[in-house]
Amino acid sequence: MVRLSYDLEFLNECRRNNVIPIFLQFNVANQMLLYSNAYKKCQQILLKEEISLKKNNIKYLSKSKTNAYNELVNNFPPVVITKINEIISALQIREQRNKYFTHYKKLNGLIVKRNNQQQQRKYYTYTFFNTKFMWNLSSRKLNKEEINILEKGLTYNRASKLNHSQVISNVEYLFHRSSGVQKQAIDYKKWDEEPDNILKKELRILEPKQLSFATDLKNATQKFFHQANTSLKIRRNKNLNEKNEENVLSKLSKDSSILITKPDKGRGVVVLDRNEYISKLETILSDSSKFKLLNQDPTISRENSLTNLLLQIKNEEYLTQEEYKYIKPVGSIPARLYGLPKLISLNQFATAIIR
Repeated sequence: MVRLSYDLEFLNECRRNNVIPIFLQFNVANQMLLYSNAYKKCQQILLKEEISLKKNNIKYLSKSKTNAYNELVNNFPPVVITKINEIISALQIREQRNKYFTHYKKLNGLIVKRNNQQQQRKYYTYTFFNTKFMWNLSSRKLNKEEINILEKGLTYNRASKLNHSQVISNVEYLFHRSSGVQKQAIDYKKWDEEPDNILKKELRILEPKQLSFATDLKNATQKFFHQANTSLKIRRNKNLNEKNEENVLSKLSKDSSILITKPDKGRGVVVLDRNEYISKLETILSDSSKFKLLNQDPTISRENSLTNLLLQIKNEEYLTQEEYKYIKPVGSIPARLYGLPKLISLNQFATAIIR
């Protein structure tokens, strides 16, 4: 009873001081939500519910305590009851003292934490509304229109033309994976030698169910093309300024004196002088402890060596023909190197990235 009563008093003090006990603080994926009104409201609802539960528990235990005490009075003489009361009183005093200091320490800690969170909330709010998304580190002076367009980011979704070939290719892939049509090895040399002689070609015969499925896919694809083109047209009409934005971006892309990239951390747009960018990358490449100049490209020879090794493993029947085709390297090219600017120190790259 003493513990529950002091726990209830602690929760009421928390509510009066506008703080939330640690056991009601929960993590969220987005740290910005910790400072939102929705997060705070959820905690207040949980605190109110916890207080209500504590009151119900105290009410239930109070009745149980009264019944138990009356049972003792009916079964023991007054001398024993007096001794029991003294023991209970001593235990209550000790428990009250421990609970008081524990809750006092917890409450002060929560108040300090609340004050710190209020300062952090002001900082994050200021940072969110004052974050810079575009840095011009080049010698070219950008006008306001160019800055506004670049601030939208490198991944801004502008209305563009629909890639019909890509869509058709994806639909055909879906058909082959879903229709049960077996992939057959086709001799394409016959098509090259006699392109007009259809009778000598290897033709694929589809079953009625497969033909029906192909027709449904064709109709769905045509409907998608119609809806997508209509949507793009409506968007272009609503955003008449996008054509002008495309012209501005096209003009920027044709300026060979600058390079538009992203920062080493986070999202944003950085404009650099191309010559300075190349010079700094060459400085990084000149570090002989990390890079070495080769007289020839070893990529193809290494690809051939790996292919020969895989072929040997296949011939020894440790690999099937399908596994061999799947892991056999084809068309290998050397990795490409580029640098990303470190915005904390604007005069250097964060690192040379190789992909």
